Formats: sequence, C-alpha cells, structure tokens
Amino acid sequence: MRNPAPLPSRRRSPVIDVLIVVGLGLIALLAYANSFTGEFALDNKLSILQDPRLTALSAEHLRQIVHEGYWWPNITSELYRPLTTLSYLFNYSILGNGPRPSGYHVINFLLHWANVLLLFAFARKFSGSVRLGAIAAAIFAVHPVTVESVTNIVGRADLLA
Repeated sequence: MRNPAPLPSRRRSPVIDVLIVVGLGLIALLAYANSFTGEFALDNKLSILQDPRLTALSAEHLRQIVHEGYWWPNITSELYRPLTTLSYLFNYSILGNGPRPSGYHVINFLLHWANVLLLFAFARKFSGSVRLGAIAAAIFAVHPVTVESVTNIVGRADLLA
C-alpha cells in the first residue's frame, strides 16, 4: 500500500504575524497609556531617585549594583535584583530620564508588550493555533493582574521575571 502524498503546508503571510504583534501592542497600549503620566510613588522614590548607583554609568556603580542589595544604601536587605537595578541605571543614565518618570513607564510598557508576545508564541506553539495564541495573549495584555507590574515603576522586577 502506498503512502498518500503529503498535504501542502499552509503558510501564513508574514504580514499576519506583524499585524498580530502590532495589534497586541495596541490592545496593551489602550489599557496602559494613561499610566505614562504617573509620578514616582511609594518605593519608586527610594529605589530610583535615592539610589546613587543610578546617577552615572561607571565601573564603580556597576560593581555596587552587582555586589550590593536592591535597597542599598538606604536599607539593609537580602533582596538582590541586579538586573532590575541595571534597568533603572539604563533609564536614569543612558536614556537620560533621571528624575522624570515617563521614560520608566515607557520601558515598563515595552517589557509588558514583550511578555505578551512571549505568551502569544508559547500559546501558539503548544496549542497549534494562531487564533488561540492571539486570544490568550490579548487577555493577558489587558488582564488586571498585571496592572501593578506595568503602572508602578518598581513593578519592573515582576516584568523582568
């Protein structure tokens, strides 16, 4: 008995993928655009404005970020988040956002969008359905469980995790 000829694979246009990526970004943007004008609140001031390691990109500041705790020098703690602190250094010194919160909010949004796209890729891969992946990612993009991580600047630790 002969094996049947394989069915031709249905290839999606790359335009569809781009539209999904942009669409998911727009959905998330609609949900979080109002957070871009938020000020530094709560522990944002302590973690960003009062951290001398963020004021300039230098070998000493990088050493301190890697070797000291998250709250250093203000609080002694075992909490260790060097990637998060490096991202604040990126905002503060490299992008020049300093004490202006809007740039930090934009980076948080971009990280959230990246996480939405990761979920889309994961759900698409394991479900075998682009539609199901897009729906799951769209729900995650606007789900209230992510509000604090996206709108509160120090929620970035969760976004990076």
